[in-house]
Amino acid sequence: MTDHRHILALLLALLVAPWCGAPALAGDLEYDEMRKLRMSGEIRPLSELLERAQQERKGELLEAELEERDDRLVYEIELLTEDGEVWEFFFDARTGELLDSEQED
Repeated sequence: MTDHRHILALLLALLVAPWCGAPALAGDLEYDEMRKLRMSGEIRPLSELLERAQQERKGELLEAELEERDDRLVYEIELLTEDGEVWEFFFDARTGELLDSEQED
């Protein structure tokens, strides 16, 4: 799949995610496990945290993952800003707390 088609597929998944209750992409976790966590309210919706990341840095979504790090579920959201910078945001998936953000080289 070309980069352009990949981004369109991801954006479509993000648009559908709030209705189906599951994050758009998996990192370390299986889709069924992520869906159960989201449906039970144990993790925040990806769409909510994407909106918060975009409040910090306006940009297009490049990638979103849900991963386990140090016994914590973390959303990693990567944005491409209008000026060509790539920023990564790390949110605690359970609380929604912004853990870190950094500009990639």
